[in-house]
Amino acid sequence: MENSSQSNNQGNNNTLKNVAIGILALLLAGSVGYNIYSVNQTQKVTEEKKELDLKFENLDDAKSVLQKRFNELNIQFDGVKAESAEKDNALAAKDRELSQKEKEIRAKQAEITRIFNDKNATKQDLVRAQSLINSLQTDINSYKEQIAQLKKENDTLKVKNTTLTTERDTYSRQLDEEKKVSQEKDRVIEKGSTLNASNFSITGIKVKNSGKEVETEKAARVTKLRIGFDIMENRITASGNKDVYIAVYRPNGQLVSSPRSGNISDAQGNNVNFTDKITINYTQGEHLPVKFDWENAEFEKGEYKLVVYQNGYQIGSAIKTLR
Repeated sequence: MENSSQSNNQGNNNTLKNVAIGILALLLAGSVGYNIYSVNQTQKVTEEKKELDLKFENLDDAKSVLQKRFNELNIQFDGVKAESAEKDNALAAKDRELSQKEKEIRAKQAEITRIFNDKNATKQDLVRAQSLINSLQTDINSYKEQIAQLKKENDTLKVKNTTLTTERDTYSRQLDEEKKVSQEKDRVIEKGSTLNASNFSITGIKVKNSGKEVETEKAARVTKLRIGFDIMENRITASGNKDVYIAVYRPNGQLVSSPRSGNISDAQGNNVNFTDKITINYTQGEHLPVKFDWENAEFEKGEYKLVVYQNGYQIGSAIKTLR
């Protein structure tokens, strides 16, 4: 019984010993792994630092590398600038933001160029140039994004403007059509309301010394012509005073002039000269007889032509022959 107990104790001790050895082995392996990782990381940082240092050991090579990258950025920026030239003026506010960003980029370019042009540039100068180039790359990327967004907004604005222009042109054409219709309507109304003269009578009158008047067709005896015509009824013409223009032409075709002579534009826009103007008081829808005398110092043989105008239209004419 005692031997069995001792045997069990010995087995337990061996088990504990084995567990302890296993734990120690794991700890040792972990320690070794960590040390290896730590060494590798330190070596990596050291190599990167060494590489960085070596990069600037030859300043000419470093300057050449930086100069090449700087030139590429400048070309990239110039390309973006060319695109920005297509912006619409309506986006002036954002255009000012781009102008400010461009000023910042130009300032950095100038500083980098100054360093490159300095024959005595130090390693620290090139480190600063590299930092500025990195910053310049960020600025140009941002500038490029703003340009892209601006162009997108500009394109949208152009589409809206095109739509508005199309709508405006359509509306303008509609207004023109309506205006033409309105003008045609006015023209029809104007023409329809124009008076009409008919039943012309032209009589040669000789005024004797006694004041008595006698009719004659002999030019040498005529003192004046008595002209008469009827204004026909018109249910469109409004009541009121109407100007009627009389043109009298001599047998030689020359227009007779008077103190009240002048000119008017006819319905086609042509200039028309007249001899005299009379004003009649017309009542809508009624017939109105018109009579007046035309006196002249001397009458000659031949045909006298009389033309009457109202509202720019010729409303009647007649011819009188004197012997």
